[in-house]
Amino acid sequence: MRINLLIIALASILAGVPAWANAHEHHPKVGGYEQLPPGPTQEEEIGAGWGHRSMTFGMMNLMSGMTTQTASILRSGKATPEMLQRLAVILDHVAWMLNYAPAYMMGTKTVDPGMMKEMQDMLKDLDAMRKEIRDG
Repeated sequence: MRINLLIIALASILAGVPAWANAHEHHPKVGGYEQLPPGPTQEEEIGAGWGHRSMTFGMMNLMSGMTTQTASILRSGKATPEMLQRLAVILDHVAWMLNYAPAYMMGTKTVDPGMMKEMQDMLKDLDAMRKEIRDG
């Protein structure tokens, strides 16, 4: 019985190795992230689910940072009503992006330039609020 299981396991492993080797050459997606081979990569080689136009781990970190900055501003107790309104908009945006994060990571949704500009504006607003609270 054990020998049969061992033979089946070895056959499965041997049959799977060539399939995995070929799949790796074609950039398989693992956990939503495209696995790129080592060496230089051209932008056109990067498929959906990766690159500057789709949700990446870096954007998740960006939104985490935006949330942390928002919490810091709120904890200060010095946020003006206008700041509170803008912080609410920023948190709504982050929540919306996190809700759709899997779709962005798999490449079924893409981040358009307008969204990138909106996030840059939010970062500028957060920075201005932190400076105003620090200096004020």
